[in-house]
Amino acid sequence: MRIGLLMSGQGAQYAGMGADLYEHDATYRAVIDQISRFTGYNLPLIMESAQRLSQTKYAQLAIYAMSLGIHAALSSNVKDQVVGYLGLSLGEYSALTAAQASDLMTTTLVLQERAILMQHASDQIETTMMAVLTSDQEQVWELIAEYQQQGSEIYLANENTPTQLVVGGAKDVMGRFEESVRALGMKTIILPVSGAFHTPFMMHANDIYQSQRFADWAVTAPKVAVYSNTTGSAFKDIKATLARQMVEPTHFVTALRAMEADGVDVLIELGPQPVLSKFAKKIVGPSIKTFTIHDHASLVQVEQQLEALQKESI
Repeated sequence: MRIGLLMSGQGAQYAGMGADLYEHDATYRAVIDQISRFTGYNLPLIMESAQRLSQTKYAQLAIYAMSLGIHAALSSNVKDQVVGYLGLSLGEYSALTAAQASDLMTTTLVLQERAILMQHASDQIETTMMAVLTSDQEQVWELIAEYQQQGSEIYLANENTPTQLVVGGAKDVMGRFEESVRALGMKTIILPVSGAFHTPFMMHANDIYQSQRFADWAVTAPKVAVYSNTTGSAFKDIKATLARQMVEPTHFVTALRAMEADGVDVLIELGPQPVLSKFAKKIVGPSIKTFTIHDHASLVQVEQQLEALQKESI
């Protein structure tokens, strides 16, 4: 098998996430406790609180910790077959840590600053993100351009699947935009995030971010390929790419197809909910077997399924 691991992004969180893993798996629990010490956050308590998980400064660290805790708990047999990592937005930090491009403590502290700055930027102006579900994505791009020509601050933020784009903007503008796309027969979903990430609304936060701990962050080449949402290909200059990530759209479709082209034949999502695995099924279809590990039962089940798959291929 050639396994690709998918690391969850913000929006996948929910109250109670990871509780059974924390209770039943000592390896998972050790990672959560480590990250709690590094950040000064009580992550098990944060993961129980819907109110705290609605805040970017907590949600990003909680999802990051959960993804890395699951990664640590994976058997060596599974990890030895991993040939690529792909995270969505903050999930890239999980992916780079898992691929040993940076140590856990340093990456945790860099990510903590990122999350706090993004929270602060979101608190300054009411912005939101909305998924638009349609196979006619060109029509959405044209509508965004029309709004921008009229002076409205609205931007493409995420290219998630061939039928889902995410748009970010000020709440009042987004209300009008939602009416426009619904008039075209498109469905919309308001996302559970606190601001318009991957848009120019994050520009000031990104400037501060690059001048702080990020500036001195030492990264090395990952042990296996990590694919970037910003470029749609494997990371080369990690910091230069991450310096753009906060204010530029993510292109999960392009990045996943690059991973597919490099021969990945099994995908496993690590995180609170099966979000990226659902995206993957819409992008690559049944050609790649897709799994998700989001609790203790799925950890056990997926490892058993992978073991069976391995025996079939021998």
